Amino acid sequence: MSFYIGFPDGSTGLFPAGGLAWPADMNTLLGSGAVVELTPGPTTVDYPGPLQTRHETLAGSVVVQQPLVDNRPRSWIWSGYPERHPTYQALWNTIQPLRSRYRAMSGDTFVYVFLMEDETKQLRTVSVVGDVVTEVYPWLKVRVLEVSRKMRASGGSMPVYEETRLTFTIEDVAYNDLG
Repeated sequence: MSFYIGFPDGSTGLFPAGGLAWPADMNTLLGSGAVVELTPGPTTVDYPGPLQTRHETLAGSVVVQQPLVDNRPRSWIWSGYPERHPTYQALWNTIQPLRSRYRAMSGDTFVYVFLMEDETKQLRTVSVVGDVVTEVYPWLKVRVLEVSRKMRASGGSMPVYEETRLTFTIEDVAYNDLG
């Protein structure tokens, strides 16, 4: 149970072997550099609630509207890491260049990355067959909007980051968990 980033092939936007599904042998992709497990994992996540709007008609009926796309920002947040913490520094070096603008500036033709997490059980798709609902935690194509960090105002000799934030929007047509 972890948080992962998948780095697509710049020309095709797909993982090795052209598939976006969880591979049978995750260790192969982890070792290839195409997938990185984020260590340390986020301290918390900031995901919006269900996306639906309820309206009451003049006759008193309730109409529920539900959009087909959810482009609201979501964030993975790390809190309280000192600047010199070795795994934090490696994490920062991994996530900092993920911002879609930076990927475009570096000449990458595919500005998206793929994220997957199965720890919070909130970043998922839903499959319904008959009366059986199945939750799936797939790789989702995302656009990274912001990668930032804010220093703690303690003023100590070793800088500590109050918050490090990776903010993204889901751009994957397979994403259907809209509430």
